[in-house]
Amino acid sequence: MNVEQQRRQAGLKRNLKALGITLLLHAFLLGMLLWFTVRANVPEKPQIPELVLINAGNVDLSAGEIEPLGSLQEPQDVAPREAVPNPPQPQPAPAPETMPKTEKLITQNNSNQISAAELEAAKRKKEEERQRVLEEERKRKEREEQEKRERIRREVGSNVAGAFNGQKTNSGNQGTGMEAKGNQGVPGGSGDSYSLDGRTIITNGGYPTRPNNVKAIRGKIRVRIVVNNLGQVTDAWVEPQGTQISDPDMRNAAVKAAKATRFNKIPGGTDQRGIITYLFDVQ
Repeated sequence: MNVEQQRRQAGLKRNLKALGITLLLHAFLLGMLLWFTVRANVPEKPQIPELVLINAGNVDLSAGEIEPLGSLQEPQDVAPREAVPNPPQPQPAPAPETMPKTEKLITQNNSNQISAAELEAAKRKKEEERQRVLEEERKRKEREEQEKRERIRREVGSNVAGAFNGQKTNSGNQGTGMEAKGNQGVPGGSGDSYSLDGRTIITNGGYPTRPNNVKAIRGKIRVRIVVNNLGQVTDAWVEPQGTQISDPDMRNAAVKAAKATRFNKIPGGTDQRGIITYLFDVQ
């Protein structure tokens, strides 16, 4: 039991000794740290410059008790030196003036620019004039074509109107060419006394509808038609008198074309009769 207590006491002493050494070491380190920190934070005292009074001027504060005399120097005779004239410096040759040349070059460039601008303006004006002439020519041709179509339409209308008024005549407007255009309004006269003045064709540009699928046959086919007050052809057949083509296909094509023709309306009117003569000149 005593041995055990001795061991415990020896261990306790060792622990206390180690604890004391540790505390002393930490205290020393903490003191060093605080000392360096305080020295780093303490500002240095500014150095005050020392002022020295100089004996100069008439100020009483700056005057001393004794005025130094200094060393006196006797003036030495110095022989005057003759002035040596400086040799004349050569005058530099004046640089040639280049301004007139520059002005001439600038003037020439401006002249070239003005000439190019004038040429461009003249070219643009000429092109505008050409376009204006072409536009006027186009409008003139369109106007002439429109007047021509209007004149033909009026002539066709008057001829078709004559085809319905029962008067016999041998004149007519007949188409020629490969397309077998039919003549418009060749009057054959039906003997009817109905007055059909003002009756005009309103389809196909004022012309009777042309037959389709025609053959290479020359001659004419006269088609008698009946027109109601709405301008529709309600009936059509080949008139044997004056017809020169006997081909049934050509006759059927002429009758079909005549039925497709439309005239102007006459409200309250009655059926009217007339003849359309188609002239074929297909080779």
